[in-house]
Amino acid sequence: MDCDNMRYATRIVFVFFFSSSISQDDDQWPEVVLCSRNTCYMIHQGAADFHTANTTCSHRGGHLMTVQSTVHSDIISILMENLQGRFWIGLELPAGCCGDPSKALRGYQWVTGEEATDFSQWRTQDSSECGHQCVSISKDQLWEESSCLEVADGFLCEYNFNETCRAPEMEGFSLTCHTLLGFQMMDTAQLPPGTIAIMSPTGYKLYCDTNGWKTSPCDSQHENDGCSHICEMEGSEAKCMCPEGLQLEGSQVTCETPDPCRNHPCEHLCVSRLQSYTCLCREGYLLDEDGLGCRDQDECLVQSICTPGQVCVNTPGSFRCTCPPGYVMVNGECEDPSRVQVSSL
Repeated sequence: MDCDNMRYATRIVFVFFFSSSISQDDDQWPEVVLCSRNTCYMIHQGAADFHTANTTCSHRGGHLMTVQSTVHSDIISILMENLQGRFWIGLELPAGCCGDPSKALRGYQWVTGEEATDFSQWRTQDSSECGHQCVSISKDQLWEESSCLEVADGFLCEYNFNETCRAPEMEGFSLTCHTLLGFQMMDTAQLPPGTIAIMSPTGYKLYCDTNGWKTSPCDSQHENDGCSHICEMEGSEAKCMCPEGLQLEGSQVTCETPDPCRNHPCEHLCVSRLQSYTCLCREGYLLDEDGLGCRDQDECLVQSICTPGQVCVNTPGSFRCTCPPGYVMVNGECEDPSRVQVSSL
């Protein structure tokens, strides 16, 4: 096979795996996506300088796209088919350096740290710009040097995966896949780890991890295994979430109305009152002025709390009645011990 035919065959492979979707990332920029084998490529539309573009790609675990072969050039052709403007790629000249036209990359480096390439397509042939310079491309795919502080019309990201999942074959069902990268794919051949596949019309869910497809912990079809309200995947971990106004109970599965007394600062008792609480004290104690603490109540300050002739002794949370020195308690009355002895004779 000659080079032209091989290039055409390669393009067909990428079209076969192609899936595009218009979604939005954290900055509300629309995206177009292409995935093939262990890599997904995404083009972001939205004004950004080079640093912002690279940070956005890194936020999702990727980097600005490297263009090291004609295959990468074909990918860009597909992604930019209906787009206009300049888009950053992952090629930059370090600060303090000058371009060297004698080298394929002219002294520039890929954001991945590599300095080699099998492909280059510079717009000008003899540039020797100095200082921190970065590279963008347009629909004609020519590489253009400019200050990294300039604002381009978008940028291209690349995400690599060690393992992927083939779309499960389920006769009679359609499949919609949601990836961790934030885009949706339908009926694709290979999917990145972390993808949730939803089968229609049942709503049954599968989760792609490094060992293949597993039943998703977020599958609402599995009673007692799922969350009472919302289930979200964070990496390979499923976490239950609650709608606004509710909170997770101790099981971390069920949502409940927030209890103001759950982590109350009351010393003794807490009573919920709508969205607030009131502290109460156990019997024998009084609420402090701060409304939280409890202090012992001196019941002995209350008149006639003990039978006349008895002495009141305060105790924590209570009191006791006893007899004055020299007297003994007889049938609830304080008696002179000598009289008690005489009467017993």
